[in-house]
Amino acid sequence: MISIQDIILLSKKYIKQAAETLASAFEDFPLYTFLLPEKFKRKEKVMVLFETYVRYGLRFGRVYATSLSFEGIAIWLNFEEMKTSLISYFRCGMFKCIRKLGLKDCLRLLKIVDYLEELHEKNLPEPHWYLFNLGVLPDHQGKGYGTVLIEEMLKLTEKDNWPYYLETSTEENAAYFQKFGFKIVEVGIIPKSNVKNLCMIKSIT
Repeated sequence: MISIQDIILLSKKYIKQAAETLASAFEDFPLYTFLLPEKFKRKEKVMVLFETYVRYGLRFGRVYATSLSFEGIAIWLNFEEMKTSLISYFRCGMFKCIRKLGLKDCLRLLKIVDYLEELHEKNLPEPHWYLFNLGVLPDHQGKGYGTVLIEEMLKLTEKDNWPYYLETSTEENAAYFQKFGFKIVEVGIIPKSNVKNLCMIKSIT
């Protein structure tokens, strides 16, 4: 059975493996089916997108895996360190994203990012940890991998005395995060879509 002792803090050499797990977990997630509507091209594009996200996490936070089998991956960002400028995105692989996604999908992505950043800043402008992504391989979901990834980070960052923030697109996921003390603070809709965006905060206890 998976335990906190198995958790691994990843380095750059594991970017591809971490991205593969996240891409498998999120390929058919509402946000990504809206962002990348062409299913036959989605898997490849989502993979490139998550490689960028993992690089971003390594640069401005921490990326954890449940083991070197990469059943589950969590990207946590330090809000005080993360940079949201285009230069930072490009340094983390956005040029490759533009080539792979194409102009239309990239413009859609940038609009989504702008919307999410606006809500993020509005709901929690103070220093905090941001659960940017948490994904588990489909065959391993429901086995506790996500739980240990969350519990490990909460334990390690308790001394910071910071709140935590995340977003999700589904009520089911929101209910899962509520088990760890996260509360919904705002529900919005991704612009020009029917995809929900639930902003959640775990306050300092």
